[in-house]
Amino acid sequence: MNSGKKGVRKMREKSQVDDIDRSIYDIRDEEKDAYRMEEGLTPEIVDKLSKEKDDPVWMQQFRLQSLQIYNEMPVPNWGPSIEGLDIDHIATYVRPNTRMQGSWKDVPQDIKDTFERLGILSRCGSPVRFRAGLS
Repeated sequence: MNSGKKGVRKMREKSQVDDIDRSIYDIRDEEKDAYRMEEGLTPEIVDKLSKEKDDPVWMQQFRLQSLQIYNEMPVPNWGPSIEGLDIDHIATYVRPNTRMQGSWKDVPQDIKDTFERLGILSRCGSPVRFRAGLS
């Protein structure tokens, strides 16, 4: 679709989950994590997470209360089906084997490649604009 301005293309709005090309999201790179929490979501795992992140007591309690609310909630009957979601086989916390960088030029190439593959850079021009919500 062309918006009428030379060189500017307007993207078609995606209205249905089926309209989305999942192939750009269903990618899997080699995992190089520094720490991976065991799979699942239990009070014991939440406690380990709070210790790993050096949470204050109030945050640990907040996480545990949130887990209790989550466990008591019925599965929603609206939106896409989450029938295949198996939280017992999902690691809920993974610390990457890299440090935060203050400059895009210092970000590891594999992370830059992922931003590019997902179309983040082509939509907003730069990761700084993306993080600032300027896209």
